[in-house]
Amino acid sequence: MVSFTLVAETEKTAVYRYCPEGDERNCGMVTLFKETGAFEITKLAPKDFSRRVTLEEVKALRDSVNVERIAEGLPELTEDDWQTPTKGFVTTFYADHVIAHVREAFEQGTLLRAGKAAWY
Repeated sequence: MVSFTLVAETEKTAVYRYCPEGDERNCGMVTLFKETGAFEITKLAPKDFSRRVTLEEVKALRDSVNVERIAEGLPELTEDDWQTPTKGFVTTFYADHVIAHVREAFEQGTLLRAGKAAWY
């Protein structure tokens, strides 16, 4: 579970404080850049963690999904379904849930003031 609160807003940005497991003493910060819809983790919470997923891992996952689809009698994924990866990425355990919730609302025209996300 992660809680988050909008703590600062300008014409161009919205800054959220996020607290893994609701621990108000160990929070991080996430910034939304309104003009582009991009996000930046500006301070990783002490209890949060990130991991680099390599290009090889992303390709292996896509290939594995295609093997399963073929075994189930389904066609392989097309480029429209899931583009062939060209680079790896970084995933962050708690902040990514905040970003997903804020992004979904922002894309629908709403700037969330606060919220919680639970996934387990």
